Amino acid sequence: MNKKRIVIISDMDGCLLDKTYDYRKSIDAIKYVLKNNILLILNSSKTRYEIEYYIKKWGLHDKTIFIVENGAAIFIPKKLVGKNSLIHNVLKKHRYILIDKYIIIVNGLKTSIIEQKIADIIEETKEKILWLKDFTPQKFSELTGLPIEQSILALKREYSYLFHPLVKGEIIDNIIEEIRVRGLNVSTGSGIIYLITGNHDKGLATKQIIEIIKEIFNKNIVTIGVGDGHNDISMLKTTDYSILLNCREDIIQELSNKNNIAITCRRGPSEWLNMVRRIVELIVKKQ
Repeated sequence: MNKKRIVIISDMDGCLLDKTYDYRKSIDAIKYVLKNNILLILNSSKTRYEIEYYIKKWGLHDKTIFIVENGAAIFIPKKLVGKNSLIHNVLKKHRYILIDKYIIIVNGLKTSIIEQKIADIIEETKEKILWLKDFTPQKFSELTGLPIEQSILALKREYSYLFHPLVKGEIIDNIIEEIRVRGLNVSTGSGIIYLITGNHDKGLATKQIIEIIKEIFNKNIVTIGVGDGHNDISMLKTTDYSILLNCREDIIQELSNKNNIAITCRRGPSEWLNMVRRIVELIVKKQ
């Protein structure tokens, strides 16, 4: 029996990156992935421009697929697909566009459309909420700890809209509910920056890319999901094996019915590599 190609679908912040966002701390993890011929797919709330920054630093050009803004769009390098007619037949099932060097499957709404849908909410709450249009790179850096250079890239949203509450309590819950009533999703990793998107999530994008990857490798794959937050739950429920870098009880409870899951309280690239090694070794032994 042929060995299955291992595919890792991973969040970035808190997983491949720690709170310093220093790409150099992830080099060992990236080397491990490349050495073992593992296909790495990045699945993040980050923008295309942020993820491309790390792809360049990690030397992953045309070697990785990435998913942006909580599942809003999947970027597949054209060189990775080549002229494989089977892949193009699968892609026809999805709404995709060709831009630059990418085939892009679009699930999300454009940022401008999201802004139109909540324009009245923005106007009515400008004293209580810092909205995307009001952010400066300096303010975003102050709130998130991102360097200014990366904060500029983080604010170049294509399929999502950001906000930061200036007050606390029930009023914020009411605003979030009003946004959701309009058919939009609201999520947060830190409770500091909230992300508004269309009606999609990381799990939807994960299912789509697994279907496509199965065609590339003739269904001969095994998938590992790695995440650390609420917005990763739908992704972790979808993969064959899952790694949760967070032992928060509420997240664990959401994944209580998931088989083949490994949980650790530690986060960041070193723990990412430790846990991935464990699961990869387990998969290899079973093959």
